[in-house]
Amino acid sequence: MILKYFSDYLKENNKTATFEELTLWVREKLEKPAKCHEDKIIQAEIYLAQNENGDFCLIGKNKTGRNLVKSLYHYILSCRNITTARLRHTEKQKN
Repeated sequence: MILKYFSDYLKENNKTATFEELTLWVREKLEKPAKCHEDKIIQAEIYLAQNENGDFCLIGKNKTGRNLVKSLYHYILSCRNITTARLRHTEKQKN
C-alpha cells in the first residue's frame, strides 16, 4: 500500500526512484497534516532523523515501521537494478 503510494508519487511527478527522493517524500509526509490513510501510517511508523552533517535517516518507530523502511529501501534498490539492466540490454543490442 505505501510502496504503491510512493510509486504513484514518482510517476505523477516524473521522478526517478532514488534514496534522496524517498527522503524528501517522507519528509513532506511527516511535516504536513495527514490527507489520507497512507499519510497517517507513515506518520505513525517512521521517524526522520538528521545527523550533524545534515544527512537524513529514516528510522522505524517499531517493528512494522522498520519493515516499512526496509521495504522502501528495497524498492529503491530494485528500481535502480531494473534501470541498470535495461541500460545494459540496450547497449548489448546496439553492438
